[in-house]
Amino acid sequence: MRQIESILADVQATDDELFWLHTQDAKLALAHPNCPAELWWRTAETHPIEAMESPLYPLLTLESPERWVEMERENLRDWIHEATKGLDLSIEFDLFAADCAEHVLPVFEEIYPEDKRPRAAVNARRNHAWNLASYAELVAAQDAALQAERIVQKKRDAADRRKDTHVFILLEGALQVVRAAINNHSWMHAQQAHEPERHEERVWQWSRVKQYLRGDVR
Repeated sequence: MRQIESILADVQATDDELFWLHTQDAKLALAHPNCPAELWWRTAETHPIEAMESPLYPLLTLESPERWVEMERENLRDWIHEATKGLDLSIEFDLFAADCAEHVLPVFEEIYPEDKRPRAAVNARRNHAWNLASYAELVAAQDAALQAERIVQKKRDAADRRKDTHVFILLEGALQVVRAAINNHSWMHAQQAHEPERHEERVWQWSRVKQYLRGDVR
């Protein structure tokens, strides 16, 4: 078998060589312009960002657009989770968390339009990431949001006991918004807040986290 450098330099590398390359470094095989289609699809499922950056992405997804859509639908949650590991923990992770929570804040504010505590917690988190708010200010804002969470929790429990399904669903969504505002894994709680449109929320989050990874967010 040829050396890795030789295979990478040869746009006509054989299938056998590329399958072997995949055992050495899946991302390198994925990026090769002669990567076998089935190997590309299999690898794209676990390396979606690299797949979208590969030269075969526009060709293969044009041939089978429904296959990419279905793979995206089945894997978005895991894709987002993995993508967040590439964020700068000191700034970007908190900013992305704030973005996800803010995106669903209308769910809470539609029910409690006068209660700005969850929004204040989101703003405090974003300001803390930019060193515009102290840790104490962040904790205070999160504690205030927790008070809002307790109110929603009690009303949700009461709605559940009354078997008031519609009210329960609204309150559960509001509760998840508050949790998103104060939780490190806000993107998961934000998805739950938009239960009927969970996939659409994941699509938005996936687009947003890619913007961070590309350096498009300042």
